[in-house]
Amino acid sequence: MIKYLVRRTLGWLLMIVVATNVTYFLAWSFLDPRSNYVGRKPPVTPEQIENLLRPRNLDASVPLLDRWWAWFTGILLRWDWG
Repeated sequence: MIKYLVRRTLGWLLMIVVATNVTYFLAWSFLDPRSNYVGRKPPVTPEQIENLLRPRNLDASVPLLDRWWAWFTGILLRWDWG
């Protein structure tokens, strides 16, 4: 019985990890955080936009895998999903 429960728990954990990673990559491919700052009054310069997105791990100049790794380790080590 314990073997069954451990196997089911590991299966659910694996499914959660896969689902959250797929969601991260889908959000990366379809969402544009830069669009939130375009067209503001007063206008925001591209440098200001970069400075706003960098601390949130949304800067496009940083490679995707580096941003993903920072996000994933944040979840595992600090329980920070943001």
